[in-house]
Amino acid sequence: SAEASSTPTTGDVGESSESGAIDEPNDCGLELIEARVSIPRVMLVLDKSGSMVADPGGYWDDDNDPNTPNTTRWFSLHQTVDFIVNTFNNSMNLGMNLFPSKSAKAEYSEAACVVNNPVEVPVAPTNASAILAAMPGPDDVSLKGGTPSAKGVKAALEELQSIQTDQPKFMILVTDGAANCQENAASTTV
Repeated sequence: SAEASSTPTTGDVGESSESGAIDEPNDCGLELIEARVSIPRVMLVLDKSGSMVADPGGYWDDDNDPNTPNTTRWFSLHQTVDFIVNTFNNSMNLGMNLFPSKSAKAEYSEAACVVNNPVEVPVAPTNASAILAAMPGPDDVSLKGGTPSAKGVKAALEELQSIQTDQPKFMILVTDGAANCQENAASTTV
């Protein structure tokens, strides 16, 4: 009768251990790692000044096609925000503030430089619809006001600082030009 061999018959598998298991030379083992999910808090700070729709300076060839009409900077900004908030609605807590606010006037005075503080849309989960509802529509060409970007950023910063969490916080500023409002111009409240 033939005796059983305790040595494996395959040459590349490795050597047999005392327990009878075969050691794989390419087996690096198993390591359990606990991954921590970070949900960023993001404030969108958006230029809603009159220059975003001014004719002709607020219009541009967004598709680089001379056979299609130019669009406003506001239209492009709105489309980008729509993409961001709907794409990341479930993976980011988003908020939004406009500068100037929707109550800004067309004349160049403090009334053209108002900014909402607290912000128009505080940072919260699944906030896409609230952000889009608070913005003028993509085709709105009646936007008015100056560019109080410092006030817009400060209001957004106050919102982010008020959030008690160790999750990362970010701000995205979108503007088409230099700030032209004094920082001490009047503010509005929502």
